[in-house]
Amino acid sequence: MKERKFLSRLIRKALVLFCLAVLFLAIMSMTAFKPGNLGVKNGRLATLPDSPNCVSSQTDVAEKRLDPLKMNSSQPLERLRAVIEESFPRAQLVDSEEGYLRFEFASLLFRFVDDVEFLFDGRDVHFRSASRVGYSDMGANRARIAKIRKLVAADE
Repeated sequence: MKERKFLSRLIRKALVLFCLAVLFLAIMSMTAFKPGNLGVKNGRLATLPDSPNCVSSQTDVAEKRLDPLKMNSSQPLERLRAVIEESFPRAQLVDSEEGYLRFEFASLLFRFVDDVEFLFDGRDVHFRSASRVGYSDMGANRARIAKIRKLVAADE
């Protein structure tokens, strides 16, 4: 009987802790604001944060650097926009200017937002993909860019 009571209390405590953790993550997701440094400045995308939850084609940090996208299209950003809108249902285009696109990608669970920017320099498409909250993204930004690269290559 004592074991059953102990187990019942333990399960209740674990359930309460789990609910608190879910609530905390939901609040973090809802209170994350767009970084103020996004966009193009002096022909470059913003620098990356110190956390490992980001990648870019314009960083000097080896662990976060990926090659820019090579596209043979005469309209590379239009093609990129179409590929993303077709393949990523939780991506929303939030800024589009001459030679520049910015999308917000929301995670399936908790709707955490990653900011993904693309800059066409006349030859290559550079990118910056970074999470707004947290420290680690478990490789989500790197995997997203790899998927985009694969979709763009398959399309040409």
